This record gives sequence, structure tokens and C-alpha cells, in this order.
Amino acid sequence: METVGYDLAIIAEGYESDQEVWEAIRDRPGFAVIDSYAVPSRQSTSIVIGGPDFRIEGLYLEDESMEPIRLRARDPHGATFEITVIGVLDQTAGFNFAMITSQSTLDKALPEPLVPTQYYVDLADDVDPQVAGAALESAFLEYGLETVDQVQEIKDAQASQRAIEQLLLGFLTLGLIVGVAALGVISSRAVVERRQQIGVLRALGFQGSMVSWSFMIEASFVALLGISLGAGLALIPAYQMISDLASDVPGLTFQVPWGSIALVVGLAYGMALLATYLPSRQAARVAPAEALRYE
Repeated sequence: METVGYDLAIIAEGYESDQEVWEAIRDRPGFAVIDSYAVPSRQSTSIVIGGPDFRIEGLYLEDESMEPIRLRARDPHGATFEITVIGVLDQTAGFNFAMITSQSTLDKALPEPLVPTQYYVDLADDVDPQVAGAALESAFLEYGLETVDQVQEIKDAQASQRAIEQLLLGFLTLGLIVGVAALGVISSRAVVERRQQIGVLRALGFQGSMVSWSFMIEASFVALLGISLGAGLALIPAYQMISDLASDVPGLTFQVPWGSIALVVGLAYGMALLATYLPSRQAARVAPAEALRYE
């Protein structure tokens, strides 16, 4: 209770901060905080904690404060006791479908002590979770202890999401390649369609390198314009989405990955110039007499 880092979405009247709520739960038996899944939202009506007969009425997640709520709770053995809810956990808290109170509250309210079924172990930075888990399971083998690496559990739960992100990234990469190839095709067609104009320029004294550079500059303008529009149209909705989520997720800020953007921009621009290089060299080799022979 002294080092808890979970924020509260709603605190009861009479309490000025989250810390005061946690201190009240620690020092005064009979108080608790409840998970956000037990409180309805004006944006969503799904309530999944406590079964179909349990509802918190007159309180919504969007409210800034609440009156203390008196509840009757029942332990797994059937014993009942009354408890006062003075706060609602933030949606980012890691305790889903739970009501959190102090050990002194349970000792005072229940005739028999509840046996803990979960323990949270904080490992040092240089300790391998797999090695530590195997050692704990071996030491507490007679109690049937099973260890779970929470970080790995989160990664496994996000595996499907990462797969979808990789799929989208693959489609975006394919689109980038197709766009660069299209720019190369446009440059090749420009050389063919502007053959007479190129002949006129060469007849007026333009060197081959000057003609080549004109095509490269034209392709650079098109590529940079497309890259700028793409980056801008990506950053604007991303900023709006993060701004909307920041009101519900404390500490969430919009950060632009300039390094990744610079890498993608440089790669796209380089590929665009490479796709235009060969057609520009072909334009530089156009002979004036052959280009102006036919109208």
C-alpha cells in the first residue's frame, strides 16, 4: 500500500488524492477499491464482473468523483461481509475483475483466513525469468507451484496483433515498391514521348548530362512531393488518435519516430532516383539528328 503505482480513475468524496485512498485502505479496515470493469461507461454498456446480478448504479467511468458505495461481498467459502468502495481503479491497472482491500479487512471480516493463491515476485535486473521460475518450481514442488513470466505472457498475448502489424507493413512495403516502379515506368515513357523535345534541346546546345539531370530533377520533385504528402497524412491522424487516447491513458504522449521516418524517406527517395537513373541515361544518349529526322 505504501508503494502502489496504480492510478485511480475515480476517488470518493473526502479524499484529495490517490495516495489518500490507498492509505485509508491500509490503515482503516473495511475500505476497498474496485476494478473499472464493474463500473458502466457512457460510451460502453458492457459489464462483465460479478455476474448478471451485479451492477454499480449512478456511477460512470467518466465521472470525476463518487460517493462511497457500501457493498456486501462473499468469499469463496460463502462467508459474507460488508465493505465500502472509495475508489475505482484506472483502466490501465493490471487487476481485471477484482476488488482490492487490505489483509486486515479480510482478517477482521472472515471467520477463516483466505489462503493466497498468487504471489508476485520482483526479480533483479540480471536474473533470467526462466531460470528463476525453474528454481522456484523446484523449491516448492510439493505445493504444486507454477510460475508465469508476465512479460512473456504479455508478448504472447500481443503476438496476433504484431502479426497483423507485420502484414500491414508488408502491404505498405509492396505499395512503396509498386510506386517506385511506376515512377520508373513514367520516366521511361517520358523519354520516348519527348524524343523530339530532347532532340531540340540537344540541337540548341544542351549537353547529355544536362538532359539527364532534367529528368532526375523532375523525378525528384514528384518523389519528394509524394513522400511529403504520405508522411503528413500519416502523422496528422496519428496525432489525433494519440490525443484522443491521452485523456483515458495517463502518461501517453505523442512522439514522432524521426529516425524511422528519415530511414523510410531516404530509402524511398533513393529507390525513386535509382528507378529514374536508367531512363535519364537513355535520354542523354539521344542523338539530335535521329530525334529530329521525323516530325
